[in-house]
Amino acid sequence: MSALKGMDYVRAAFKRTFAERIPVTVSLGSFAANLAKVPLKQFFTDPRRLVEASIQAYDVLQPDTMVCHIDLNLETEAMGNVLEFQDDGNPMARKKVLAEERGALSRLSVPDPRRDGRGPMYLEACRDLAAHFGRDVPVASVINGPWNIAVTLRGVEAILDDTFDEPGFVHDLMRLATDTTKAYSVALKETGTGATMTEAAASCSLISPTIYREFIQPYHRELFDFYKAEKLNVSLHICGYLDPILEDIVSLPINALSVDSLTSMRLLRELAGTRIVAIGNVDTSLYARGSYEQIDAAVRDVVGVCARDSAFILSSGCEIPYNSTLDRVQHFLKVGRECGNCAPS
Repeated sequence: MSALKGMDYVRAAFKRTFAERIPVTVSLGSFAANLAKVPLKQFFTDPRRLVEASIQAYDVLQPDTMVCHIDLNLETEAMGNVLEFQDDGNPMARKKVLAEERGALSRLSVPDPRRDGRGPMYLEACRDLAAHFGRDVPVASVINGPWNIAVTLRGVEAILDDTFDEPGFVHDLMRLATDTTKAYSVALKETGTGATMTEAAASCSLISPTIYREFIQPYHRELFDFYKAEKLNVSLHICGYLDPILEDIVSLPINALSVDSLTSMRLLRELAGTRIVAIGNVDTSLYARGSYEQIDAAVRDVVGVCARDSAFILSSGCEIPYNSTLDRVQHFLKVGRECGNCAPS
């Protein structure tokens, strides 16, 4: 059995070389809680149970990376959103602090991740997971990007209307959200984890290219310039369909981009080459209801496009469903490792 660890495979990808094979991982999300039989309410609120579930899932699956998972409400709960936690589903925002009144923005401020809401819980879990895996396996924390934060505070329909009716308000909200993302990024760096900035709401599955370019891209650029200056290791993940704005995204000073199955990996390679490490992008639905043959085909398709010149991490396109099945996830990892062995050395 190879003595190489997940860190070796991932480092090779970022060096544009190979260590026996390409790195293979999966964004486990709440499936880790399902696999470890940890109720989601505890998974999202108790650092001990979050770490326990993550380690148990790793021990079963042995992916090349691990994510210390958290829901998309971490920052906005600390800013005043009211959540409802449930044992078998993600937390739900029952009250959005800006849903009814734009003027409430003047009463909001950047939360302290070391003190407010579930920030201390999440920082503790990230520290513990980073310490557990040490130098063997890269551990990433999750940071909500500014558009995610803005949408979660205001609501999707309302903020889309605001881009037409009150663009100044949207920029003011994005200013606060960007500063919040920075605060959480700095605090998470101290845990010893890398990070993924996630922007679930920033794709053309939801917004227009014009909205991205006017209201989101300038803040993304500011953030990744900030990360470079502060020596923070942060990748970018955006769900959904990115092709119409992919050229805009790859123009950002990013090192790695994780994309969903709706986005063309071929176009990503054509636009960025190996300057950006491509991560993804197997359809997440396959882990819950796909056949082995469909999983095989999806893996071979993306490996065929991306693996030849390294700078690639094979992964699910996004967080896999809570009701994914163990056998499908294991099959994906097995096929990925075997197919990845075809990469030139």
